[in-house]
Amino acid sequence: MRRKNKFFKKNCENVFTYLNYRNSFYMGYVPYIIFKNRISYITGVKEGILIRRIFNWLLINKYMKKKRRIGRVVYLFNPNNLDEEILKPNGRIIFQ
Repeated sequence: MRRKNKFFKKNCENVFTYLNYRNSFYMGYVPYIIFKNRISYITGVKEGILIRRIFNWLLINKYMKKKRRIGRVVYLFNPNNLDEEILKPNGRIIFQ
């Protein structure tokens, strides 16, 4: 049992690090299937139960926000509790 827990914990940390590194916050609110595909890609795990367990670990540790939109649940990866106003377009394009 201990060996499985170490494997699970390592996968959870790898997923968190990857999503944080890739700035997944800027994807905005997306359905579960997007995160499922990413977690599967990162860990190499194809079993839905293990993927959902890793995803739930992210939810429990409050790295994700959950929102209901028109009969659908969408999630936002937000580990740093950034302001969601950043995601809303303001109509201006600024080139530097």
